[in-house]
Amino acid sequence: MHHKLAKANALREYNLSDILQLKFADWDRKHQGTIKSWVLGNEGSQLWNYVSSTEVQQHLEKGNLQLKAYLVIILGSRHILLWGMNKEGDLDAEPCLAMVPDRSDRHFS
Repeated sequence: MHHKLAKANALREYNLSDILQLKFADWDRKHQGTIKSWVLGNEGSQLWNYVSSTEVQQHLEKGNLQLKAYLVIILGSRHILLWGMNKEGDLDAEPCLAMVPDRSDRHFS
């Protein structure tokens, strides 16, 4: 089996806890640590900067709107994580796994 297909096949068996502990490759200079540490250390603050921006806050106040923002993280071709943030900038304790691969289907299209 091709190396990339073998990796993708292994990933399809991972649950949420396994996914959050995945580490970035050593050659990846933009990302370090695990997926969870990357979100908590970097991406969460970037989303908060957007949520707390003057433009977004004005829209919320003007329209008397509620806000729930999400980081969408796609792993491979079969796992989608949604990590929510409220208007106070608090990330949910854990993301939800929005798409779980069908483990009975062993073929890749």
